[in-house]
Amino acid sequence: MDAQLDSLEAVSALDFSGKSLRLQVWPKKAETKLGGLIPAEIPLCHHGYTDMLFVVNVADAYYYALRPSDASSCQLGHIAVKHTSDDSALCRAMYKIKEACCRGDVPIKSEWRALDLGASPGGWSQYLATAGVARVVAVDPGLVEIALEHKDVVRHIPALAQDALHELDREGPYNLICSDMNMHPEAAARVMLSAAHLVVPGGYLVLTIKFVKRGKKAEEEMTRQAMEVLQGGFEGMRLMWLFANQGGEKTLIARKKAD
Repeated sequence: MDAQLDSLEAVSALDFSGKSLRLQVWPKKAETKLGGLIPAEIPLCHHGYTDMLFVVNVADAYYYALRPSDASSCQLGHIAVKHTSDDSALCRAMYKIKEACCRGDVPIKSEWRALDLGASPGGWSQYLATAGVARVVAVDPGLVEIALEHKDVVRHIPALAQDALHELDREGPYNLICSDMNMHPEAAARVMLSAAHLVVPGGYLVLTIKFVKRGKKAEEEMTRQAMEVLQGGFEGMRLMWLFANQGGEKTLIARKKAD
């Protein structure tokens, strides 16, 4: 980090002249406040930014670093934006899968086929298509937005995963199965396990663990339940707390067992 700040508000006094910013903030609860502290004339953007501003809180002190967009340190992270509209939902969902793949050593390859369960509104499928996988099958009875340039890569199956296994089989096998489903971790794990036979040995699983009950003991128990279910088809499980995770969730990464 470049320097310590007297307070988070001191960010507003920094010189960002001529820059457009992408922000990475820890802890996440400070992101909205930080976005509001950046001078109004300084653009905050997802793409085309000139610099990445890192702000972290450690031991009751704030630290910051400003790096040009082409620096190697600017490859990961959650973006804080000025929340003036609700148009960030699709894009913000992308950051979890992006960071999970980067930090979890999931080596996305151009020949891969990916299965995105509970895909609505489509952020994860969008990221995977952008990352260059050959085929993404997005499964959700709800709306999945597919960019025009990804129409030939992403296929939306408007159904629950457990009701579409035969159709999913025709599209597989898959190198990656992933889900950001908003349900009890054990239930989400059972849905993932129901499709485990469609994943190649050594294939990857990325699952957001949503803590529907809070508290350390409850979260540990829900994590244990999910892992116990997934042991039926996956191994090498790693639980990660990503910068991009929302409050009350973590991300689980695993590998498909050999048949």
